[in-house]
Amino acid sequence: MIATETLILTNIIMWLLVITHKQSTRDLGNCYLLTIERKEYARLITAAFTHEHPLHIFMNMYSLWNIGTFLTGFIGNVNIIVVYLLTAFFGHILACYVRKWQGKGNVLSIGASGSICGLIGVYIILGLKLSAGSGGSFVLSALFPILIMSFSKRIDTVSHLTCLAVG
Repeated sequence: MIATETLILTNIIMWLLVITHKQSTRDLGNCYLLTIERKEYARLITAAFTHEHPLHIFMNMYSLWNIGTFLTGFIGNVNIIVVYLLTAFFGHILACYVRKWQGKGNVLSIGASGSICGLIGVYIILGLKLSAGSGGSFVLSALFPILIMSFSKRIDTVSHLTCLAVG
């Protein structure tokens, strides 16, 4: 099984656990400084596999499929998983501290979109490297979905941007 399919399957399994009430989004989500202070680091990762609504998981898995299958040809299966996990971990830590600096406190952050933004970050860097000097207009197309998502009050823009930066 390739990396993108493995990540999608893991997300679907976690979603099924949430909708059948075997797990709680509050227990799996993060972006609480208390999570870091208590060294509950697993929550920084499980949040990237946790979804609440059908549309939420569908949109994230569609996006993951598109960016993951594209990037696999360039960075390989193992690196897709490594980037997904590392951007979730470090992106969510960074988001917690950005929120503390903003004075916004704790925010429940769940979903694959942060890690997808991390993969988009890799795509942008790879694209800039491969297109050396040819403009890089693809950057806007890569950032456009993130910008559109940022207008929703239910979207964790801070985590999207911190995971993008980590990617």
